[in-house]
Amino acid sequence: MSSDSLPNALPHSDQGKATRIIHNRRHKDSFGSPYSPVYNTTTYRFPDTAALQDVIEGRTQGNLYTRWGSNPTIRELEQGLADLEEAEGALAFASGMAAISASLFAHGSKGIVCVGDL
Repeated sequence: MSSDSLPNALPHSDQGKATRIIHNRRHKDSFGSPYSPVYNTTTYRFPDTAALQDVIEGRTQGNLYTRWGSNPTIRELEQGLADLEEAEGALAFASGMAAISASLFAHGSKGIVCVGDL
C-alpha cells in the first residue's frame, strides 16, 4: 500500500522512519482504537461456509489460521516493515529456522549447494 492511500500521509521523502513507523497504521479497528490491537487468537469464525470458502479461495480478505500467517497483527507488521523499507512486501516468521527454510524452499527447487553454515 502506498503512502498516497493512507489518510493524511505525507510522501516518504517528507517523513523520517520514526514518523512513518508511528503513522503507518493500516488496520481499522472495529472498536475505534487509534492503535492496532494485538490479536492473540489462532482461529476465526465465519457466518457461514460460503464466507469461509470466499476467504480460502481469495475472493475476499479475511483471517483463517494464525500459523499460516493469516492474522491481522502479523499482516500489519509485514505491511509496516515493507513500507518502512520501501519494499514490495515483507514476511514475518516465528523463528530464524522458519525463515531459512522458506528461503530454501522458494529458491532451491533445483537444489542448493552449501559449504559450511547457512
